Amino acid sequence: MGGSAEVAAASTPLTVAELHAAAATYRAGGQAALANQRPGWHQFNIHFPDWQTAEQTAAEFLLPALLATETAGTIDGWWFIRKHPNWRLRVHTPPPGADATTELETALDRLVKDGQLTSWQPGIYEAETAAFGGGPAMDIAHDLFIADSRAVLRRAATRPAGGLPRRELSVLLCSALAKGAGLEWYERGDLFARVAADRPLPAGVNTCDLATLTEGLSTLLHANPAPDGPVFGPGRPGADHADHATAFTDAGHQLAGLNRAGTLRRGLREILAYHVIFHWNRGGLPTRTQALLAHAGRQAILGPHDDDRKDPRQPGGAASEAAGPS
Repeated sequence: MGGSAEVAAASTPLTVAELHAAAATYRAGGQAALANQRPGWHQFNIHFPDWQTAEQTAAEFLLPALLATETAGTIDGWWFIRKHPNWRLRVHTPPPGADATTELETALDRLVKDGQLTSWQPGIYEAETAAFGGGPAMDIAHDLFIADSRAVLRRAATRPAGGLPRRELSVLLCSALAKGAGLEWYERGDLFARVAADRPLPAGVNTCDLATLTEGLSTLLHANPAPDGPVFGPGRPGADHADHATAFTDAGHQLAGLNRAGTLRRGLREILAYHVIFHWNRGGLPTRTQALLAHAGRQAILGPHDDDRKDPRQPGGAASEAAGPS
């Protein structure tokens, strides 16, 4: 789970055998804790040697390991979220699930030994069921997380030339989510406003720069993000991401269905806003970029907001607000 026992023993009064025994006890305790979490889900906290290159490392080395364990049938879904200083990898195992993660753990140990990972530890996955609107909505969220994670790492692995830049692709996917949920134009503006409330404008952003971004974003927000449309359809710039767009469209549609049935335990737009933040995090967009996109998206639909007119370098401006979650 991280580093050589021989190296560790050199800096402790324990023998190598004692360290191996301690590691086995630690792992057994971790597995016992995992047994008490949401059924079928397991968490691994993954540490990379370099945070800045973690995505590429994951695409080159972790992705093949995950795909191999899927092919073997020991896991049937996986997704990740970036939480500095590590990535939280969540994998789902089919029933009965006993010792089902052994193959993946062996692969992670090998990546540590080969230097692609610094270490890994088992964790306890606590699904944010209430935040995502209840049990059925959490199942929809998991399906989207899985599709999004796979698309992010496959894009990093293939390094496509041309096509849609990461930021623009993200906005189009968020539009697909909102349109799939049946949000009208101004309701989509409210969605961005909810995200902007969690992502205050950073210092040094002037109104002219924000206006320029808003103008460009307006074009994207008016685009048709349908999987078979002018952006993601065959032969179009985003054709390689059609499945990605389908996942977002379907998630929005399914959440809207729960909303119509009265089974959501939170407002639809609140849930969608949380999905946007999770997606931006998973896609590696810096918090500053997230804030700019959220405020520009709100402006493009609803017009300038009082906070957007303030000079963020002055007291009371957006930069003086507490930073949102990472």
